[in-house]
Order: sequence, then C-alpha cells, then structure tokens
Amino acid sequence: MTQATNNYDKLYENMKQRFTISQDDNNYTIGEYMLMKANSQKADSAALPVAVKTAVTRSEVAMTNIVSFVDDKLTIKQAPVKDKTIKAFPFRASASAFLTASVACAFILSFALIGVKALSTPAPSANEVEIPETSEVTMADVDVAK
Repeated sequence: MTQATNNYDKLYENMKQRFTISQDDNNYTIGEYMLMKANSQKADSAALPVAVKTAVTRSEVAMTNIVSFVDDKLTIKQAPVKDKTIKAFPFRASASAFLTASVACAFILSFALIGVKALSTPAPSANEVEIPETSEVTMADVDVAK
C-alpha cells in the first residue's frame, strides 16, 4: 500500500477501505453490494406463492366503490386555462391591494380627524345665565283694556 502524504488522500484511502465489501474474491462498493442484495431479494420474493382470495364481502365492495368515487371526483379532468388565470391575477391582486390600502387609510384618517376635533374643542365650562333686570311694573304703566 502506498503511503499517502496529504490528509485528503489519507481520508480517501480510509473511506475506501471501510466502504469496500469483499465477497467471493470480489470487491464491491457499498452501493453495488446493496443493489446486488436488493436484486437477489426481489428474485426470492417473486418466487413466493401469493394467496388468492376468491370471495368478496359486501363491505369490501362498498369500500371499493367509495374509494373509486372519491378518486373520480378528485381527479382533474381538464387543466385550467392558464392564459386567463395568469393575465387576470395581477390585475385582481393589485386592485385588491389598492382597495384594502384605501379603506385602511380612510379609517385612520377619519379617526385622526375625530381626534383633532375632540382636542381642539374647549372643555365645557359652567356659564352664568344672565337675566336682564326689569323695573318694577306698576298698575299705572299697564293699560288694562276693558
């Protein structure tokens, strides 16, 4: 084995030794070995007999019908028209954003105006009521109509 002087070369050699699998005088990488084992297990499982069920109960038929109905309803039968959707979306989004912003500004402006009016109005004070003084009325002043 050659002596590696670089740390990266040492690491590479170490990883190569750890992840190399020797079997039947052949060296496999870990990926090749895993694929070989998976293929052998597929071949083994394919040879196993499968139990076939001949009788079907009503609940299984009902469940199958429900699943097929839901699957049929959820399946997209026709793709939406992309041109209309994409062309209309920016206008709707910008119009919605503009209207929302204008409502928010009007709301804030109305509260600001109400607040300014409330602050500028002087506080109510107790006003004295002035009653004009009248002179005493005598009977001579009053003309009594007979």
